[in-house]
Order: sequence, then structure tokens, then C-alpha cells
Amino acid sequence: MTGLGRRQVPVAGERWFQLPLGWCHLQASEGGLVRVELPASGPGPLGPDRSVRDDNALAKAILETAESELRAYFAGDLEVFTVPVDLTGITPFRQSVLRACQNIPCGQTMTYGELGERAGYPGSARAVGQAMARNPLPFVIPCHRVVGCGGRLTGYGGGLELKQRLLELERGMGERKAKGAQSRLEQGLASTTTSWG
Repeated sequence: MTGLGRRQVPVAGERWFQLPLGWCHLQASEGGLVRVELPASGPGPLGPDRSVRDDNALAKAILETAESELRAYFAGDLEVFTVPVDLTGITPFRQSVLRACQNIPCGQTMTYGELGERAGYPGSARAVGQAMARNPLPFVIPCHRVVGCGGRLTGYGGGLELKQRLLELERGMGERKAKGAQSRLEQGLASTTTSWG
């Protein structure tokens, strides 16, 4: 899955690494992550039109954070990405939609129409769908959480099977979290009962 819609953003660093879905390619400016490509074609030779520098401390820190968070996400251990993102060169409409999408909680879904309303553009479901199709930061901006009317799985750059797998991964995170909370509650009640007895 690639972040589509080329935009002119100075790339200060990039990184390739392996994830369960294949090679991942990240690009960062000094202001944040600008592109996630997964699966990427692999760390082959980089073309001359790419700005590749790994000596930029800001970009390096952003790329390290993004890699660490993506690894944790795919391991089922991260629900919220904190890596800064750089949406420079994206229209204000798309920026609003992408920012609203970033706020969809892990394990939950929202329809294209609901996302449009949340972004301040009611009645814009189709335009929201186009913005999601051109999301340059899949997973970090979780466009897989956006569904059609009635919860139907629709359009996803990585395919509907991957969209389903990501939603299942997130449901599993929520279930583990709920079980952990229940266990802590039961332990707390047991210790309270013991101290009263």
C-alpha cells in the first residue's frame, strides 16, 4: 500500500525495514513523517530524484519513532501513533479529513459520511473517500478504520483482506486491554475483600 498523490515536500531522510506485511519505506521531512509505503518493492537502489540523507538529526529521530511505532502496532502493542506527521503540500480539505481520521480510536470505525462531518464538511462522503484513497501515511493515519454505509468494507489501497486483518488486529488489542482491566479489577477486589476480612 502506498501513500498516493505525489506532493512536493523536501525529504530529509528515508528508511527501509521489514514488517510482517513486507518491506516498509518511510520518508520524513524535518517537520514530520511524510510518506509510508507498505508493502514497498524493497530496499533496491534509490533513484536520483530522491533526496536521501541520513545525517539529518530531526528526520532520523522521526524515522526511528515511526519504525518503532509501526513495529509495535503490527505486534498488537500500540493503539495510538505519536510520530509527528507533515501534511505540507496537501489541500486544506484533505488535511482536515486526514486530521479527523487520525482521531478515530483504535478498534473503532467510522463511515465516510461521518468522517466528512467530523472534518467540518457534511455531505462530502465521496470527496472523503478520494482523500482516503490518497492518504500518504496509511496505518499512522488509519484510513482502514473508515468504512461504507452500514459498516461495509469498501475501498482500501492494500485490498479489503488487509483492511479486514487490520480491523481484527485492533479488535484483538481492545479485547486484551479489556481482559487486563477486568483482571486488575478482580485483583483489586480480592485484595480489598482480604483487608476487610
